[in-house]
Amino acid sequence: MSIYRPVSAYALFFRDTQAAIKGSNPNASFGEVSKIVASMWDNLDAEQKAVSVLIFVLGSVEFFRGQVINVLGGMLGTFKSILFFLHHTSQIIIG
Repeated sequence: MSIYRPVSAYALFFRDTQAAIKGSNPNASFGEVSKIVASMWDNLDAEQKAVSVLIFVLGSVEFFRGQVINVLGGMLGTFKSILFFLHHTSQIIIG
């Protein structure tokens, strides 16, 4: 499973909102859609923005959890390699 870097709360809102705007304004340019989304974001109350922020925070936690697991997994692999090397080297030296 790939874990992607989380996008900002605004980017989540933009992603979820732009399709509806484009659907009701099919000839709108990307710049026009962006301005509409920005205006909508600015007019959201704190409770509505909190949903996007919460999704962002949860995504961030999952992303960094995955990063820690990857680092620890790499360290464990290195540690196993060192133990393997030391075990076999000591057998050769000791005989």
